Order: sequence, then C-alpha cells, then structure tokens
Amino acid sequence: MILSKFFSAIRSNGSSSLEGLELLRTKITQQDLEHVATTMPRLNKPIRLSLDRRILLDHTAAFRRALEAHPEIRRPWPRNVVAGTEEGFKLKHVWELNWYGRSLLQQQVDDDSDSSKKKDVPLSIWPTVLEKANDNPDVLFTFLKGPAFACSQNYQ
Repeated sequence: MILSKFFSAIRSNGSSSLEGLELLRTKITQQDLEHVATTMPRLNKPIRLSLDRRILLDHTAAFRRALEAHPEIRRPWPRNVVAGTEEGFKLKHVWELNWYGRSLLQQQVDDDSDSSKKKDVPLSIWPTVLEKANDNPDVLFTFLKGPAFACSQNYQ
C-alpha cells in the first residue's frame, strides 16, 4: 500500500509546499490504486503525480478510477503512452480533465465535509481555464456543459 502511505502523509501535512510526487521505480499494485480510489480522502490541494508508464499500461482501469476519485491529481498525458484501448481512451479523458482543472468543478475536499464550507469558483477564473483547455475539444465540451457558468450559487 505504498501509494496510500504517500497520500496519507501528504494529506496530514495539508500546508505542505509539495507540488509533485515522482514514483517511477516503485511497485504500485492494482490494490494500491483501488484503495486510493475507494477509501482515501481527497488531498487539500492539486498535486502532480508521476508514475512509471507500466503502471498505466498494467492497471489502466484501476488508475482511471483513482483519477476519477481524485480530481486534484494532475499531470499532462505522457507522450510515450498510446491510449489504444477503450479503457485507455477513458483513462486519457479523465487524466486530461484533471490536468485542465476538473478539481475546480468539485471543490468539496471530502464527501463528509460540511457543505457550508464548499467554495464556489469565481466566474472570473473560467476564461483562463477554458483558454488552457482550448486545444482539447473533449475537455472544453465537458467544462462548457454547465459547471463553468453555473458553478456559482449567485448566478443560478
């Protein structure tokens, strides 16, 4: 459960200046990824996660579920990885959503958090997010489906 230990350490030190984590030669298993996806609470801030490409290829579905559960995990899609299967394309889509700012759509840190503490993302930030995602039509479409303009309670 090496990945879970890193998540716990990062989460317990919420004010950490850690921006990225490289786990390139570690033995991360499908069980590690499933544990992160199903039981680990979200991190307090976005983090760049670099993993060995074999993990992506060997545990594509489990890694996708971990990314879906943690929009704060970010990294550009690795150039040397081809998303040749249906599961690979799903992973790439979630990966890119996270990279371009899916965490802004889901500001709640934990499922059990007080909903009154949930912060709306200011509308003024969305032009920057959308400009960044402009080269990726799938991501842009996802962001424009509503949350970018309806995320604020004040404007619904």
